[in-house]
Amino acid sequence: MGIDDTPQRELISHGLFRFSRNPVYLGIRFSLVAQVLVIQTWPVALIAVCCDLLAQIQVRFEEDYLKRRFSKAFADYSSRVRRWL
Repeated sequence: MGIDDTPQRELISHGLFRFSRNPVYLGIRFSLVAQVLVIQTWPVALIAVCCDLLAQIQVRFEEDYLKRRFSKAFADYSSRVRRWL
């Protein structure tokens, strides 16, 4: 993970990004919930909570970068598409 700061020509807002600004992290969150439901132990639940918190922190870093990089385009995009669903 991390922020890819190589120059991008445009903000990607098609495909799964039409429904969620963070479809990769949304998939990770669904996977974590599924693991907790299947395994049902407190260590798995604790790991899932920690991973979810870290994913939310990473999303905020990435969105801050996108705000700086694509200012107006990202503002328009984020007004149309929710962070998660």
